[in-house]
Amino acid sequence: ILKASLKERILDAAERHAQKRFFWSNFWALSRKLASASLIITITFGLFSFWTMDIGVVRASTFTNLENFSGEVSIERNGKNITPKAGMKILKNDRIYTGKNGVAVIKYLDDSISRLSTNTDVKIKELSESKDVKTYVEIFVNNGTLWSKVVNLLETNSSFVVKTKNGSTTAKKAAFNLEVDNNKLEIGVFSHAVEVSRDKDGSTERVVSGEKLTLNHLNQATTVKRLNESEKKEEWVQENMASDREYIAQIEEQKLQEKVDAVGAKPEESLSSNQSLKEGTLLFLTFDDLKRQ
Repeated sequence: ILKASLKERILDAAERHAQKRFFWSNFWALSRKLASASLIITITFGLFSFWTMDIGVVRASTFTNLENFSGEVSIERNGKNITPKAGMKILKNDRIYTGKNGVAVIKYLDDSISRLSTNTDVKIKELSESKDVKTYVEIFVNNGTLWSKVVNLLETNSSFVVKTKNGSTTAKKAAFNLEVDNNKLEIGVFSHAVEVSRDKDGSTERVVSGEKLTLNHLNQATTVKRLNESEKKEEWVQENMASDREYIAQIEEQKLQEKVDAVGAKPEESLSSNQSLKEGTLLFLTFDDLKRQ
């Protein structure tokens, strides 16, 4: 009887141990599956939110306008001169002239910006925005000096193009200065890079920050060299670089406000763990350090 009782207790203990082992093994397996499923759902939700947002540096405006101007500035539209007004809409085929004391600023539909120096003549060749081509801006510079700040055009089918009689300059993110007259074309790049192509032979040259390309109109000779210190410290260059910093700060602030509005957060609210999963995911995936702070 004692042996039978002992055997029964041993078998009972072994069975209980097996049951516990079975329970915990299944519990941890289920936990791993739930954790994996939760991670997959979070990543999927996050990527969906990320893709449906505008993740560029800036948001696109709905039209191109004459941001501001001073001095002698005129606009030709459909063969007639019209009186320029700050904030007025600029259309395709408009021609903008600045006189000996005139300067003007154009803000494009992709939020890029150009500043016309004195004695400059430009024509707006193309302003388009569609599902197939997100944004495409094309300007023709007849003569003068044009500074352009091209913002971060992330889409592969978006471009900002400045053309002259002998070639074109294409950028997706850059700050560059273009000077053109009857003898030559000079392009100085002050941030990122541009692609310069020649119409004569179709060749393309990449010009990066700190370099200047010179194209001689007479013999089509092209040279690229480093910008010297005096060129970097020119008053026109320094003024434009300072203006670019202010402008980018402004549009970053606009973009930030749009994100705040999109997730329903109020400016006076601090971020906490109680806020929505959507807001947390958006902040995590858009890498917005300013908003996190």
